[in-house]
Amino acid sequence: MSTPAAYREYAADCLAAMRAAMLPEVRALLLAMAQRWNEFAERAEKQAASTPSANERM
Repeated sequence: MSTPAAYREYAADCLAAMRAAMLPEVRALLLAMAQRWNEFAERAEKQAASTPSANERM
């Protein structure tokens, strides 16, 4: 599984591509993809916060 930081990087890549896109449909799709990557990052952060680390389990 990727890390939240990686998901945020994917979102940033989508936003950069969106800025370069000429077609409104493509821009909208890339924006939606960026938003979804950010949602994945938030979920991964919440999951990591709720999962006890190896040290906490001992």
